[in-house]
Amino acid sequence: MDNIEQNPRMIFGEEEAEEYRQRSQHRTISVTSEPSLQGSDISDEDELDRTFESEESAALSEAAGDSEGQAEWEEGPFVPIDVPSTPPSPGLLVRGTASMTPFQYFQIFFNLSFLRNLACMTNEHAEKIITGTIMKPESRLRRWKATTAEEILTFLGILFFMGTVTLSKINDYWKKSHLVSFNLRKYMSRNRFLIILRMLYFNYESTSTHIYDKVDPLIEYFNNTMKGSVYPERELTIDESMVLFRGRLAIRQYIKNKRHKYGIKLYILADPKGLVHRIHMYRGSADSEVSGTGHAKKVVLKLTEDFINAGHSLYMDNYYNSVDLAETLLRQNTYCTGTLQVKSKGNPVTVTSKRLTRGSVVYRKNRNGVCVMKWKDKRDVLTLSTEHTPDILNTTNWRGHGMLKPEIIIKYNKFMKGVDRYDQMLSYYPSEHKTIRWYKKIGIHIMQMMFLNSYFMFNGGTGKNISLESYRNEVLRGLLPPPISRIDPPALPTHMPKELNRNSNGVLKRRKCVRCWSVHKKRKDSGMFCPDCDVGLCIACYGAYHIENKLLP
Repeated sequence: MDNIEQNPRMIFGEEEAEEYRQRSQHRTISVTSEPSLQGSDISDEDELDRTFESEESAALSEAAGDSEGQAEWEEGPFVPIDVPSTPPSPGLLVRGTASMTPFQYFQIFFNLSFLRNLACMTNEHAEKIITGTIMKPESRLRRWKATTAEEILTFLGILFFMGTVTLSKINDYWKKSHLVSFNLRKYMSRNRFLIILRMLYFNYESTSTHIYDKVDPLIEYFNNTMKGSVYPERELTIDESMVLFRGRLAIRQYIKNKRHKYGIKLYILADPKGLVHRIHMYRGSADSEVSGTGHAKKVVLKLTEDFINAGHSLYMDNYYNSVDLAETLLRQNTYCTGTLQVKSKGNPVTVTSKRLTRGSVVYRKNRNGVCVMKWKDKRDVLTLSTEHTPDILNTTNWRGHGMLKPEIIIKYNKFMKGVDRYDQMLSYYPSEHKTIRWYKKIGIHIMQMMFLNSYFMFNGGTGKNISLESYRNEVLRGLLPPPISRIDPPALPTHMPKELNRNSNGVLKRRKCVRCWSVHKKRKDSGMFCPDCDVGLCIACYGAYHIENKLLP
């Protein structure tokens, strides 16, 4: 460094060298920092040296032309740009929801039209399977008959019940055992349930042109139903959710910090409470809408296309965020806040390269309304926002202990939890099973999402706050009502003669004939009796006795 100080031309040209000398003479520490924490091992001199080294590194990078467009980043207080906010009133768009029951909220998604379409798709797929399959004589496919909307509703009731009471195998739900006895056979036989599950399909065979089109109508139905049923709050979050799948599939993904690390990725737009408003399935290069360069930006714009220019505030992690995306959203009157990758294009090097002590912060802003900030807690956290400032504020952690954090971090932690909350609540009642195909897993997962959304809408629309368990039980009572017990009328007495028991020696016991005694005044023993009248009768008197007493026609 001393050699560079003495002869800057070793690295720079004449003009760059003169600029470097001037900048070296007027160095300042451009970091707004919290007072050092007690017990810190870093001295002020060490921190000062690190700050100068960091600024020298930034100066070298800027002078060498390594940072594109860095001239637009500047110091000074960050004042967010005001955007016009004219969104519709958040909440349900369906009328008369305050007095609706849980089952009626469930029917917002699972209405008769949806059930009929699902039954038609399943029947069409079954016809194709049966036509193209050489079946064995004992094959279950030979017993297939077309399903109906009513039967599909019962099928879904059993499927959701399996999420409430989890067993290791599907067959166990129909076991005749005192340990597991659910009486599901009163609603549907095991074989019928399994064959409907085998044929379940979410697209018409005639319109499906690609392997990943199998769930397109269901995704489109979910998005359209949410668009017509509820308008979201101002704050929205974008994140991905994984549907567990370990089979062979080109679009299978691995995300190490997810509960299900291997699976099929769904991009989700949700509110902080967990209500999902839009979904988009990852398809790799087969997705013409969002594949290619700028994939993450395209995903964000795709999910938010119905909510731009309405003053919404988006919260995203560093997979999606970039300076370019933040500027694009701000031009569409939409705020953006979230974490940022260090190597993301357009970042200010003076921020990304700065070395900080714990609790300190450094930021830069540009003329387009974007603020990039780095704050150090246990590790460096690089963030971006067009709405919130890097000002240090008092807050509390989850233990209730007071601490200091930048406003950007506080707001991000508060609102960036919608998809995680949705994943958490959905994991309580899983209805997917290992043995089903990938598109069935996606379809069942989306139907569970519809079920969970109806729960959030019920609590919001009625003002109640019942638990998810209570809501599910109420809906399941509507899907699987108590079966009507058929009480047969008592059987009429038949008065059939019956032989008396034998004693230990094998000799037939005998009883006195009541008619011989009452009519003929003589005793006659008989080995026969009437079990309905509980009297002994000989063969000669048996019919006459019942006719005289009007016991037989």
